[in-house]
Amino acid sequence: MTLVNGRNLNWHEHQANPDNWLKIPGFNIMPLDVNFEGFAYPILGPRSNDFYWKVPIFESVCTVRALARKRFNTLADLYEQFSNACMSDEIMFGPFDDRPLTWTSDQIFAWRYDAFFNHILRATSSFQHKKQEAMGQLAYAMCYALELSSDMPLSGSSVKAIRSEMAKAGAAGRIAKDPKQSAKASVKECWELWQRDPERYKGPSAFARDMRSKFENLESDEVIRRWCREWKTTTEQAQ
Repeated sequence: MTLVNGRNLNWHEHQANPDNWLKIPGFNIMPLDVNFEGFAYPILGPRSNDFYWKVPIFESVCTVRALARKRFNTLADLYEQFSNACMSDEIMFGPFDDRPLTWTSDQIFAWRYDAFFNHILRATSSFQHKKQEAMGQLAYAMCYALELSSDMPLSGSSVKAIRSEMAKAGAAGRIAKDPKQSAKASVKECWELWQRDPERYKGPSAFARDMRSKFENLESDEVIRRWCREWKTTTEQAQ
């Protein structure tokens, strides 16, 4: 990186690097190939403002993106895992505590990836006017980057942080817009009614068919039957 009179002489190189952008349309897409469509929030800009703290952000983003590209073929695949984790019964219906989550390693990675970039965005947007808050957000982001790099398992405190983040950062609100999540919550309510009145359906297959007819965005009877098995197991364990 070369700075002259407050100008970043490597701007064209940084501008063409997808990892210099906090928002990207997908992995392995070069900004110049799509005329920067879908790219937003460059880290290292044409001027040298705040380079002393933006360079570590740039380096951490490069590291996190490299890890993500090794694990997922596309960014859409990563966020599918994120959505699946956030749609899990433990998040949607579970108590707000530190009991273990049964997420897969990909789901844990996807959650941390999303949290990392959320904290980075908050840090960069608040730096000019709220430097102390920005440094706090950056510290959180670096913790997530470390956990991503070491593939650390979720601790009890991490689980609490996940649920707290969903509440405070609006993740729960984003997920609530997902029609599949909304449908799953409604299906669970119907399942609970069925448990109180077993005459409603002859069995899981009949229940699943009826739910498919009611919720067009649910594409698989087997998925609904799996939900039924999971809900039944959870109910039995709680008794």
